Amino acid sequence: MLRGYCRLLGALLCIIVASSAIRPAAAQTPSPMGYWQFSAGEVLVPVESAPKWRITIGPSVSYQPKYEGSQHYIIQPGADFEIRYKERLYLSTGEGLGYDFLRGRNGRMGVSVTYDLGRRVNTSELNGMGNIRAAPQFRLYGEYVFRPKLFDHEFPVIVNATIYRAVGGYNGTQSDAGIYMPIAGSEAKRWFVFAGASANFADRHTMQTFFGVSPAQAALSGYPEYHPSAGFRSWGTGIDAGWFFTEHWLVSASFGGKWLADKSRRSPIVFKSFGFTSNFTIGYQF
Repeated sequence: MLRGYCRLLGALLCIIVASSAIRPAAAQTPSPMGYWQFSAGEVLVPVESAPKWRITIGPSVSYQPKYEGSQHYIIQPGADFEIRYKERLYLSTGEGLGYDFLRGRNGRMGVSVTYDLGRRVNTSELNGMGNIRAAPQFRLYGEYVFRPKLFDHEFPVIVNATIYRAVGGYNGTQSDAGIYMPIAGSEAKRWFVFAGASANFADRHTMQTFFGVSPAQAALSGYPEYHPSAGFRSWGTGIDAGWFFTEHWLVSASFGGKWLADKSRRSPIVFKSFGFTSNFTIGYQF
């Protein structure tokens, strides 16, 4: 049994290259998924042995709250795509357009531009609150890999941090910190599972835009005024899993849960402090 467990741990590093092809399709609006889930395993891909081009594309469907704090959910079809060049330059639904300006065996650091879709009044819970305009986000991120050994096999643990600023829309700054690791996989590199957790922090303007109620909004919506300060916004956990059922075809599933922190949870427009998201994708890797 011990020998089989060791073989499995050793195989985890081998399946990382395959796992990096899978990404949850991601609307850039806040979701119960952590930012680590948009690039799970990417930092573990050996740059020197990776292909020059890596392209994955396919349809997806997600199930998620209509907005942070809503008690109503929506099924949303979409598309998932990812284009990577020399494991540094990329364009994807999850990470946007970006570049790893530092890349090594134990980490990466880079910048990217994503697009926040904002928030629309698509439920009676938001009547009188108005829309939040869509806007580009500029992101600075970093990941580092710790490699503790268990039974003479490395077991990677990845920590990451992201700071992102919206220009327009909510026009605020947020940060996200996470930790995740591979927890299962096949020796034949056919399937894998990652698990992790993350926490989100936001400045006062972001908190007010998403959870606050201004005097004008209070008059239109009937909600009492609310003015949250900067601080801890939410925390969550998630699981990413994937399976290559042929050499090029794959199916992936991502699950995430988010709990709103005290300043967010006390907002009058929050009807449910826990939100759940699931995403399923069928993709083809060129």
